[in-house]
Amino acid sequence: MHDSGSSGGTSSSSGQRVTIIQCVPAVILYPSLLTPEIITAKDPIQLLILAKAENITAHNINWQLKISRGIDELKGYYNRPLFTCRAELCISVEFVGDISSDILGTFSCFNGRLDFRARDKFKDKGYTKLFKVRVFNILEEEGLHNLFWYHHSSGSFEATMPTSGTGSDGWEQTYHYLNTTEDGKVIPNELQDKIIWEVLEEMHGANTQLAHGGKYCFQIAGDDIDLEAPNLASPIQSFHPVAWHKERTVFNFAQISDLHISSRQYYFAKSKARVIEYAVDPGTGLAEQDTTQSPEIGPMVCSCSKAVKELLDQIGSDANSHVLLLAGDLIDYIRNVYQEEPFPADPTIKQVWDKLAVDDGDEYKQRYHEFVDYISIYSLLISFMKQYRKPAFVVRGNHDCYVEPYGISPRARLGALEIKRANEGIPADHNLTIYEAILAFGETYHVIKDTSFGFKENKLKRLPWFYNVLTPFADFLAKLPKQCLLGLTWGEDEDVIGLFFDTGQGFWGHLPRADDAVSDDQLELVKKALALPTKKYLFTHFTFASYIEQIPFARDKEGRIQYDTLWSAGDHDMGTFETNRKPMYEAYLGGRQFDCALSGHSHRRGVYSIMRVDKRGKNSVKTRVMDFEEFGNKPWPRKPAVVVTDSAGPLPRYNKYGYFDGWGSDRAGGGVVTCDPQGSPSKFEIVAAGAAPRFAVALDYWDVIAGDKTWPIPNVDVIAKFETKKFKIKDEQAGTVRYQFQFWLNTKLDGHDLHKLVNIVEVYLYAFATDDRWYKVQLHYDRTSRTWNTNSAADASTFRRRIATQSERAVFCSVKFSPKKRSLQRYDFDSNWNFEVQIDFSRSGRFLGIFGSPTHKKYIVERNRKRSEFPDFSWRKKLAEKLAGSLPKFA
Repeated sequence: MHDSGSSGGTSSSSGQRVTIIQCVPAVILYPSLLTPEIITAKDPIQLLILAKAENITAHNINWQLKISRGIDELKGYYNRPLFTCRAELCISVEFVGDISSDILGTFSCFNGRLDFRARDKFKDKGYTKLFKVRVFNILEEEGLHNLFWYHHSSGSFEATMPTSGTGSDGWEQTYHYLNTTEDGKVIPNELQDKIIWEVLEEMHGANTQLAHGGKYCFQIAGDDIDLEAPNLASPIQSFHPVAWHKERTVFNFAQISDLHISSRQYYFAKSKARVIEYAVDPGTGLAEQDTTQSPEIGPMVCSCSKAVKELLDQIGSDANSHVLLLAGDLIDYIRNVYQEEPFPADPTIKQVWDKLAVDDGDEYKQRYHEFVDYISIYSLLISFMKQYRKPAFVVRGNHDCYVEPYGISPRARLGALEIKRANEGIPADHNLTIYEAILAFGETYHVIKDTSFGFKENKLKRLPWFYNVLTPFADFLAKLPKQCLLGLTWGEDEDVIGLFFDTGQGFWGHLPRADDAVSDDQLELVKKALALPTKKYLFTHFTFASYIEQIPFARDKEGRIQYDTLWSAGDHDMGTFETNRKPMYEAYLGGRQFDCALSGHSHRRGVYSIMRVDKRGKNSVKTRVMDFEEFGNKPWPRKPAVVVTDSAGPLPRYNKYGYFDGWGSDRAGGGVVTCDPQGSPSKFEIVAAGAAPRFAVALDYWDVIAGDKTWPIPNVDVIAKFETKKFKIKDEQAGTVRYQFQFWLNTKLDGHDLHKLVNIVEVYLYAFATDDRWYKVQLHYDRTSRTWNTNSAADASTFRRRIATQSERAVFCSVKFSPKKRSLQRYDFDSNWNFEVQIDFSRSGRFLGIFGSPTHKKYIVERNRKRSEFPDFSWRKKLAEKLAGSLPKFA
């Protein structure tokens, strides 16, 4: 039986009939790449379609809607209808009306608030008529499928139809491709793809330096993105994924948040710079570089794209993870480093500095180009969906529209004023000490290109890339058999300046809060979700509860989050939202109407329980927190479980016991929410990736950042004492002194005695002496005297003549530790803590000038906090000139 909508045709010599199919131009609004559709059993496929006129029929759907298995860049299809029976029996089409800013919905499985940037582009191209469509499920294989809309450029196409028989027997079996290949490039031809490429041209600009106009993915080479190799077989185009499961009715959610993909790390990781550029004279039989104690910085850089790739592979291959959630901050900022020509495989230090430099003028725009990181994340996600055939949802974060780059230091400079950043942890995010990060990055480490606070118009103007390529929906409600997923975007503004109102979160700046969320439009979607008879999952970038890093989770004190008209921010609601707090906290979260709230943003994992609503004083909700790792030991959190996952690209913060004053770290990671047969969350598990955090970085931050306080706690140095015992001056003059160093760690750091946490296993002193040569002395531990000693007369002489007499910026110390506590075994202890030191001395004995010369002396090794943070670039350049034969890397 033939589709009654087919127009008449002529018979061919083989007895088959050729018919002309009239095309209707349309685009598929839902499902989209990152707002996919999930169906089970015999559920129909549901779509939202935009057309230019009110003339879409079941016949058009039957012939022009195509379905491919998996993510197919060529969009292959057979030239035949979906159904051979009357299309109206299997396909329902309903005209909704003109496209508007209202919440749109399918027949039963999805509601979404269309972002106005996507809506405006569709309207500009004439797609203003909205239809909702329901198609009988004809999928035969579980996993991800892609829908696409076929439209021939002539407005019609021919189809060869059988004249007898039933089913698909007799249909043309030739496989066609909607996309074409020209000069080795795949050219997308779906009508929506043409809109996407127009958006790319508008966003990238006519003079973009991105290869092939920034319209193609990057190759995924092994464990990372290859920025120098565009994948011409994979254009940036629209996909409309449908995930079908034959029997599954409950889905587990794997969430990663705060990916912060940054092309800068691709070049940053090539730096050959070292804190201690120790090199001995050639021909001595010794290595020219002491790379064990002070290795090159570049290879230690944490790569966000590598970590994200590893997490995607873990989630994709895990049969327990069914749906991927991307909770915002996919990128760090829109303009980032890129060059089409290959960067030197073995660059000099200066070449890396020059590449990364954020110049005071606009010179940096010759090296920094917009949207390179969006291409990277698109490439990773397409690769994930192709390989693992799993769907992914996204909500936008605050960083996703940040435009301009910034330096890498925790400090920023506004004119002559030096201030702390709201995010002081940038080097720690990269797994580097502050000194290492600045040294590898270069002299523009302190620059901020965008000095505005909040969201400026130029930031929001870049969002058409996000909302035309990844998803057109700002907010959405996806309905599953026993669960629903409500995704809410960050919104159009943020609050980041504390001043006198947020002193608990930082006077100059705090973790940004979503100023626009939860908006009245979003609240309408919230109410739709709460009306459903399913388990309810709330999915956002902004948080609902998140404790400041300095609060250890093991000290389980009740938290307090204010929500009423005169609410003020505190230590327990970092990075939350500002609008409609009362209904969200009092009625919906405090009223236990959600089963689970999933978020990111704070880069610190935790599961929070909302214990009760408290209306004494300022109205608030009271909270408790536990780490993911604690679920075997503590009661399950009360509904709703408020989950914050780690950062998936940068190293997240970790503070369970109070070590490092909140500046500890963990591996980049995310989490998996496993659900019970009723659809409620029953277990949370960590998914971790990348290199372990370096203990040296946590220690450095504890000293430089956490120790840099004047009120209410005075400065406390990590190193309590590093000095020699007193010795007789006459013995030193005779060359018989073996210097005994008392090297003590502090016992007054936030109540923790460092000696009980770690052992010191190696101590080295280095200096570049006035004879333009490097010298090194290894100190050896003596258990009897509990001191670190020079081991020979030669070492003692080297220390006195070559190290203790040198200028302050030419002396360094390298210390290696090992853990005593199991709780510290998450850290990498293989790399040393390397830093500058200054050598001073004091003399004692007889009073000078009255009773004769002093008789005793001791050396004091000082770690100046300021000089331990900022390298001396002038000295480094002079060093390179002096060692041009053996250390040419600064040239």
